[in-house]
Amino acid sequence: MTDLYDFLSGQVPGGIFLLVFLLLVVHLLFIYLRKSELISRKTSRRNRLYFTLLLLFVYVLLWFDLQPPKPQQRIVVLPTLSADGSLPEEGSAFAFAETLQRTAWQDSLKDRYFLHRWEWLLETVGKDSFAVVPFWRHVAENIGASYVITSQRTADGFTAGVSDLSKPDERGKKYHIAQDDDFSALIDQIQQDFHFFTKDQIPVVKIDEKYLKAKFYFYLKDYDWALKILNPLNTPEATVLKAAVYVQKGLRRKVDRKKAEYLKIKIPEFEQARRLLAPLLRQRKDVKGLAYWLGRMAMHEGDFTRAEIYLKKALVDDPEDCRVHYALSFLLPVRLKELGYGSRIDILEKAVRLDPGYRDAVYDLANSYYLSGSGSETGPTTSRAIKTIERYLSINRKDAQINSLLGMLYIRIKRFNQAQQIFEQLLRQYPNDSNSYYNMGIVYFMKKEYRKALPYF
Repeated sequence: MTDLYDFLSGQVPGGIFLLVFLLLVVHLLFIYLRKSELISRKTSRRNRLYFTLLLLFVYVLLWFDLQPPKPQQRIVVLPTLSADGSLPEEGSAFAFAETLQRTAWQDSLKDRYFLHRWEWLLETVGKDSFAVVPFWRHVAENIGASYVITSQRTADGFTAGVSDLSKPDERGKKYHIAQDDDFSALIDQIQQDFHFFTKDQIPVVKIDEKYLKAKFYFYLKDYDWALKILNPLNTPEATVLKAAVYVQKGLRRKVDRKKAEYLKIKIPEFEQARRLLAPLLRQRKDVKGLAYWLGRMAMHEGDFTRAEIYLKKALVDDPEDCRVHYALSFLLPVRLKELGYGSRIDILEKAVRLDPGYRDAVYDLANSYYLSGSGSETGPTTSRAIKTIERYLSINRKDAQINSLLGMLYIRIKRFNQAQQIFEQLLRQYPNDSNSYYNMGIVYFMKKEYRKALPYF
């Protein structure tokens, strides 16, 4: 039912309900005029037909005009396997993905393509599932990839393959180069067959292996090891990544908002990050990520004016970074309207479209959907919340945080048996998780099985 409502409403403000309301008003108006003998029965019937057709025509025009553009075709580059088919837990596994990514930034992809960033993919897969090679493919397919690029080091060089998922019966294209550290010939071969880029002759960007290694550990959240690798590096992008390590450490510290109203709270890690970034700011270096991390610090400190300035600059620098969109979602709705977003839900939807595997954005979007509605089991916002969660779980079924949110949502809409199944599974996976114990107690309490509930509290 919700799917039908969404289809008929499209992107028209008020949707199908607005159309039904206007049709009802028109018909009641002419019925009233006829009953009052102000117009004849024939005139009433003719005018009702005319205005009904006019409203339907205008609505159909709006429905088509406000349709969102067709989604871009997503390209996902999987990490490079070693010669024995295993996946090495090191930055070199992403050398080819990083090369393609930087080449795309320099020589942009055609508008109909979107390159999914390997950092996002790594965060979705996570450290626990890193070595499970088939899981990477599973994630790629379920985040909506149109093309999947695989690669492997071999005894005599380097091989790569491109699969068009819209043609599952075809085996895809295979490529081979003799040297595994020069990807220019490989990218040229891919370009000749698929024409992803705007030019045929593509200048391939060389990558710094040490920086890539540090970036890899950063996205695995091994910040100390990343910092150890970064310390000798002095390039602008290494400096920004070094500052990002300190920012992430500082974000772990809780800020007393009441105290912050009267005293300036100094977070040592943030101060260190600012010292690192200050020379880049003075030199007006336009480095990817610089404005974003300054914005994250300002947001955490409660300085929303500065956070807004930095995050809007970050959006200009990198309009396809879903993390920037997510950070901007914490601004006041009036500030979001300046960016073309009507609500927090709108910008969270954009973040999830960019990266369907972005757990934080999915969590907040599903929660926002639910809170924006009546809370009824069959309401459209409740259905959207559940669909958003289920779509993410098709990508990463074992995600405890999202499963827990789905369980809590089931409790709110009184689907207690489904909630019970989720929390039983979570307790099997994480037997020491106090939140799952508490939620299981709530399930039994709501089912009025008080004796079963008591041990969980």
